[in-house]
Amino acid sequence: MNADAEFVWVLGPMDGTAAFVAEIPVFGCPIGLAQIGRLLVGIIETPMTSDLWSGVAGDKAERNGMAIRTRPCPDPAPGIRLQSRPRAPSGVLANSHPGRGPGYRRAF
Repeated sequence: MNADAEFVWVLGPMDGTAAFVAEIPVFGCPIGLAQIGRLLVGIIETPMTSDLWSGVAGDKAERNGMAIRTRPCPDPAPGIRLQSRPRAPSGVLANSHPGRGPGYRRAF
């Protein structure tokens, strides 16, 4: 590996490992390309649902070839944040994990 390389492929571990173990079909392996520390392109495929999510910096993001977007969010504080962890560790409430504030909910 060349730490000074201009371009670097970023391969994430399986995203959604807990979902995979629980046989919930929302898991995949993210792959990206960064240039001097700035992510240029990213993709993740969820093989069980045949969904392909992709994004290009400064351009559009897509799901299965259809454009997707987020809506403006000037203040995320009152929003509900979801996690994709199907079960919290034994004896731990889902909304009491360190670094997760009020309104944090499990997605499933």
